Amino acid sequence: MPGAQRLNICLKFAFQRGICTHDEPDGLFWRELSMKVLMGVLLVVFALLQYRLWFGDASYLDVLENKQRIEDLSRIAAKLKARNEALEAEVKDLKNGLAAIEGRARRDLGMIKKDETFFQIIEPSSE
Repeated sequence: MPGAQRLNICLKFAFQRGICTHDEPDGLFWRELSMKVLMGVLLVVFALLQYRLWFGDASYLDVLENKQRIEDLSRIAAKLKARNEALEAEVKDLKNGLAAIEGRARRDLGMIKKDETFFQIIEPSSE
């Protein structure tokens, strides 16, 4: 007995027993078939959306990686900003004060003032 005939017999039996309240038992078959097709289509759409969420462009994993990268770049930017502020303060000090210029000349260039005595202490090398 082919499958379609067996299904029709089952549907007629359900219709005769009052299980199916529709006027036409064949309409139930098509309604169930259309629901199965609809569920299949919905499952495929859901699977495609899940794939896009987890593995596609701008996926959840990409968002997490970008958040971590933003945090790293923010930390680097904060360090660079502090360094820039220190350099800016030093430039301002060099423009306005002679003491800063004198200190820098002594430290970097080894300069001494007039009437100063320079002492250089050499540590003995331990060999």
